[in-house]
Amino acid sequence: MSREAEALADSITAELVGLANAEYARGVLGARSPGKEPLGVAIPRLRAAVRTQWRRVRHLDGGELLTAADVLWRGSSHEQELAGCMLLRLSGTLVGIRQLRGWAPLLDNWLSVDELAGCLGEAIETRPELLQECGFLALDTSPWARRLYLAGVIRPVSRGLSAAAVPHLAMLFEDNRHPVRKASVWLLRATLKARPAAASEFAAVQRPGTPASLARMVEAALVAEAATKR
Repeated sequence: MSREAEALADSITAELVGLANAEYARGVLGARSPGKEPLGVAIPRLRAAVRTQWRRVRHLDGGELLTAADVLWRGSSHEQELAGCMLLRLSGTLVGIRQLRGWAPLLDNWLSVDELAGCLGEAIETRPELLQECGFLALDTSPWARRLYLAGVIRPVSRGLSAAAVPHLAMLFEDNRHPVRKASVWLLRATLKARPAAASEFAAVQRPGTPASLARMVEAALVAEAATKR
């Protein structure tokens, strides 16, 4: 392991510990229920701490930054997971399949999943082949991993990737676990707002088992899209 990468992870962790707030941590437990102990650092302060430490070592390459992010993800606090994702996004470093396979088993809360999903979406846009490689997430027994997959495709699909090109999408639309269903709604809303014409793509993906609530969203978008062409 690169000493500088480990030192970066350590410096971020030390700053987060210094920002810890017990009262805020109790709120985090109630709202997110992470498996790891929260320090109680608000998101803006957390992101600022990561940015400050990263700017001191901008010479580190992508591999070293991925190593630092991995050290953070395997730390003892909830905020370290978030910091690992923020480090990648702030530095423009793309998450890879190795990290996804290593971090997916650690997922257990909404915010860690959605922070990592932001990294995944950026990576898929840059490396479209990653969409096929990360299909294991859609088939995982954990609803948090399945949510990661759905939330991760929101950015590329809303920006033009056809819904029909997303493996396992029809199956996930039928998934009634709460984290997954919420991600399905999020994907539909974000995409149909950005690309109303994508309604036909989702209609083609639907199966008889698609929940009525999702089917109605697609049908309403189809009607609205048709009305604009009259």
